[in-house]
Amino acid sequence: MEFAYVGDSFSGKDMAEMGWATYAVPPAELPGFTERFARRMANIDNDMLMYSKRAVNRQYEAMGIRTGLMSGTDVEAMSKHRPAAQEWNRRLREEGLKAALEWRDGPFRDFRGARATAPASRPVAGSDA
Repeated sequence: MEFAYVGDSFSGKDMAEMGWATYAVPPAELPGFTERFARRMANIDNDMLMYSKRAVNRQYEAMGIRTGLMSGTDVEAMSKHRPAAQEWNRRLREEGLKAALEWRDGPFRDFRGARATAPASRPVAGSDA
């Protein structure tokens, strides 16, 4: 839920430690790792790989992934009608994408809002504070 609520960024190492990624590879090692992994995957019979993928996808479907994806689409569509969406659209039209992103992401002060031009203390969108 933390990802959905605040959208913080995490390193590959953090994601692997939390179980959201299988591997965390330093950038310098990525080409070699990718080559070794691809060669390993190439040893798997293509038909067997397709059957395994189908089995995994069926498990996700049994757990409700289609319903979850549809719900996400509904929520995204509804979010376009919240008060902050009007402010986002205004800034996008009048000031451009970069300014709108800095307005949206400024309060997080991470890589998205760390630029000097990002608002450091803007109120939460849709509030009077």
